[in-house]
Amino acid sequence: KGDEQTARRVERYGDPLPEGAVARLGSLRFRTPGEIVSVAFAPDGKTLAVSSDSGLFLMDAGSGKRIKHLPTEKNSQGSRSVSHPIRFSPDGKCLLGVGVKPEGRSLKPVVSVWDLVGERKPHEYDIGQWIVWWGWSPQSQPLAIRVAEKDGALYLHEVAAGRSHRFACKDPPQDPAGGLTMAPVVACAPAAKALAVADNKNVVHVWDTETGRERCALHSKGERIYHLTFSPDGSRIVTRTLKAIQMWDTAKGNVVYTVDANNRNNDYGPPVLTPDGKTLAIADASETIRFWDAATGKERGRTQEKVGISPRFAFSVDGKWLATADHFGGTAVRLWDVASGKKKAGPVGHNYRPRGIAFTRDGRRVATGGEVDGVIQFWDRATGEPLMRVQRPDKWVRGIALSLDGRSLFSAWTDENVWMNDAASGARRHVLKLEDLDRPKLR
Repeated sequence: KGDEQTARRVERYGDPLPEGAVARLGSLRFRTPGEIVSVAFAPDGKTLAVSSDSGLFLMDAGSGKRIKHLPTEKNSQGSRSVSHPIRFSPDGKCLLGVGVKPEGRSLKPVVSVWDLVGERKPHEYDIGQWIVWWGWSPQSQPLAIRVAEKDGALYLHEVAAGRSHRFACKDPPQDPAGGLTMAPVVACAPAAKALAVADNKNVVHVWDTETGRERCALHSKGERIYHLTFSPDGSRIVTRTLKAIQMWDTAKGNVVYTVDANNRNNDYGPPVLTPDGKTLAIADASETIRFWDAATGKERGRTQEKVGISPRFAFSVDGKWLATADHFGGTAVRLWDVASGKKKAGPVGHNYRPRGIAFTRDGRRVATGGEVDGVIQFWDRATGEPLMRVQRPDKWVRGIALSLDGRSLFSAWTDENVWMNDAASGARRHVLKLEDLDRPKLR
């Protein structure tokens, strides 16, 4: 019977159990062991690359099964992630990102290229500090842009060939003592031979990378520009501030349209265009991702559920699917149908690292808390199948316990309340207010 149950679990999830384990509570599909930093679709749409605190993984985009774990170095916080974004080469044979390498007692940023066909260790290219953009030429050659700290000039590096091209940045972000205070916001469209940078006066300068000449200067409303995104052909560029998203014509130098960003006081990441340049995706304060017609700025649709506040999302090459990663400790990848805004069935289990566990007295059921996702999940201990789910929105689970008779579930959150729920139905019975009359300000 045990062998039959194991076979069914493997058939359903495709993940055999570790030696000595009797059940897995949830699946490994579309998951990494650590917080996700970046996601990317391969050109053929069949593979997902996922960078996380636990390393760089390749997954089957259809099933979510892990295909390969690529080697990465640890940074000073012990993370093995590669910086956002990660990008496949146009031919799909290589993966590009910015990682780190040890240098004495410190770590140095390097442009890392993984050959997905042959060797496992990445090629590492040291082009200096302040790497602000990286991507591929149409011929699948790795490119990167570095900023000179002294004068703010941009250097476009052909990293494999060892060549670079200098572009003088007017009015770079500087302090009175000299030197950059922050890296400038940069975008590049290699196929269109276009490079853009937002200067200290919020003017966007667009260059022709082949001739070195400035094509145009785009004057925004004076608000700080947080992100720039080129259309694939370089004819348009999207700017994002806290208050507005603007589409610009880079040939005429004028605004095509302006849309309220609905960002309040936070930055929700760069606008992302589909590879054909027809659809624009925007994450905003509603914690959904909105899909716009890139030509008109009219909204086509949005994700039907909240995705959380996260800039970590990517389109498939055909523009039909969007991959997102949960923010702040999230370890799961979600796939969304762009046309309907509906989420594809995701991985079974918690969205974040579990916190808290409790067994019923007879040992037949297990309750686990999901910390950031605010979920308490009951499981069948023998089979690992998910049972009842209890959720309290927008709260973190800090601890859970079951009464000795197994009828009551107690849970602590990040506020001053302890919930008491029916352990069979999940219905809430009581809320216990935690307060110390002698110390009313005590949390």
